[in-house]
Amino acid sequence: MNLPELFSKRLILLSGKGGVGKTTVAVTLALAAARQKKKALIVEMNSTERVAPFFGLKTIGQREIPLAPYITGINLNPRDCFEEYVLMQIRFKTLFDTFFNNRFVTYFLNAVPGLNELLMIGKIYHLEKQKDKRTNEPLYDLIIVDGPATGHGVSTFEVPRIARDAIKVGPLRSQSDRILGLLTDASKTVFSAVTLAEEMPVVEAGELVSMVRKKLGIPLGPIFINAVHQTEVAKGEADQLTDKMPEKNDPLYPYFAYALLSWRRADLNREYRETLMEQHKDLECITIPFLYEEITTAKSLEPIVREWLESIHA
Repeated sequence: MNLPELFSKRLILLSGKGGVGKTTVAVTLALAAARQKKKALIVEMNSTERVAPFFGLKTIGQREIPLAPYITGINLNPRDCFEEYVLMQIRFKTLFDTFFNNRFVTYFLNAVPGLNELLMIGKIYHLEKQKDKRTNEPLYDLIIVDGPATGHGVSTFEVPRIARDAIKVGPLRSQSDRILGLLTDASKTVFSAVTLAEEMPVVEAGELVSMVRKKLGIPLGPIFINAVHQTEVAKGEADQLTDKMPEKNDPLYPYFAYALLSWRRADLNREYRETLMEQHKDLECITIPFLYEEITTAKSLEPIVREWLESIHA
């Protein structure tokens, strides 16, 4: 699956080892979608507000807020998702406040395994179904979920299937069926792993892809390989640098050392990238180059967005 095919979907689920840049990929996808005039929604799942700083904000919170032209954000939390779900059933806020808005509900949410995750995924389901009141078209063209890290990511999206198998009748059973229908719909949904071209992230990405295949039944999208170092130094030139390396007190030493380090880093990334591609030949691997400037704003991702759009229109 290439980038044009990816942007034709409705729901992209991202997961990967902590620290590999899932949020960076989520924001980059949203920016690239916005450039194509697609209305994109970035969804965080009870996170520490990682998306907000990219757009000059401190927090986003449970309510959808505009982040940039064509881009909206939301940070789900189980408590508010629970309130929304209950109000959909009883429809009276006063009744909710009287019987549900207390510390016992908090204990209940934390005590029932998987309930928090089911509530948040249920909210994602309803976000995907939302319509624009003026046009009756989908409110969002693309929903990008910055999901939990590797192990928890699989268990989170496995909850609807577990709930469906455990609950035979009732609203939760019906909700689980509907959610599973969306998650397993190959025309709408893909699950993409995010990794670095390094040993442990590549190992975890491989395990993640295998678990998604075996446990979730969610269609797999491309693997995003983030922060890949590139170099202008060729292999033969690297050998010459090693042979002719000056002494450490030589003014030229830092330049030789940096060039050699640059080549070694790029070569290591190449090796792990090729390993990943060999292990998952049926999946596209999308390489994101290492950016030497600090990535703190959406603007700092512009080189990647521009490269992606050029490849889409090539």
